[in-house]
Amino acid sequence: MIKLVAVDLDGTFLNNRREVSKKNIEMIKKIQAMGIKFVANTGRTYEGVQYVLDPTQIQCDCICMNGGAVYDTEGKLMKASYMDPAQVKDILNCINQKEYFIEFNTQARTCVTISKENAEQFIRGWMALYNNGDTSSIDEAKIVSDIKRLKNSFLYVKDIDEIYQKGHKIIKITISHKDRDKIQKLREKFSQNPKISVAASFHTNIEITDVNADKGSALETFAAKRNIKMEEVMAFGDSLNDYSMLKREFGYTVAMGNAIDKIKNTAKYQTKTNEEDGVAYFINKIVLNNES
Repeated sequence: MIKLVAVDLDGTFLNNRREVSKKNIEMIKKIQAMGIKFVANTGRTYEGVQYVLDPTQIQCDCICMNGGAVYDTEGKLMKASYMDPAQVKDILNCINQKEYFIEFNTQARTCVTISKENAEQFIRGWMALYNNGDTSSIDEAKIVSDIKRLKNSFLYVKDIDEIYQKGHKIIKITISHKDRDKIQKLREKFSQNPKISVAASFHTNIEITDVNADKGSALETFAAKRNIKMEEVMAFGDSLNDYSMLKREFGYTVAMGNAIDKIKNTAKYQTKTNEEDGVAYFINKIVLNNES
């Protein structure tokens, strides 16, 4: 019997317009009414999760920043795995920071080492990278709204020392670049460091957290603290940062139809794509025993 459903957001629970479909909303509310726990397990910050879930009125615990932070349904930070400041500096010393889009996610804010005047250009470039250079599927009004929201949410700093001086602690670093080969080489380089966890949401980025932070271990701990057995967990994902979650011996590990090959080859099951409400479809089939 399934007692916990965990979903990645981008590319999994969200469609390509970064929205939750009506079918997915209805399905999650249905299983929550049955007493099944639902948790978002994502690379996003808590604010990023709320931005897409608030319109759905779905209330749930959130595992954020690739397992780096866990929040309860009220948004209270329950647990965080902070990166060693020395490790952060070592990572940045390996790259030319001016070449990349870099975000520093902390317990409170997303920090960037750019000026507010250059923020719109930064955000548009970042959006293009996360959509394979094509934002045509996203309404321009939504893009403008997102730019305004993100621009006002960033904490602008001159360097990482200022982040720490302001009392923030870094949980996750995201490094993005349009050159996939360059990103892949960096990913391979950083993966050799035993003190950090390296993942990705897209081919154009690297997501770095403390070695103790990843989606899989965070979900396993989350379930254990609630006396939920491994076989009672169902988990969905599509990208590299879901690998640590889908390789575990949960009852159902499910790759989306749009997932990368590594995820499809790792998960025990496969469902329809995020554009076809794959999460709702699989839950309906397995949990509710309904083939339609």
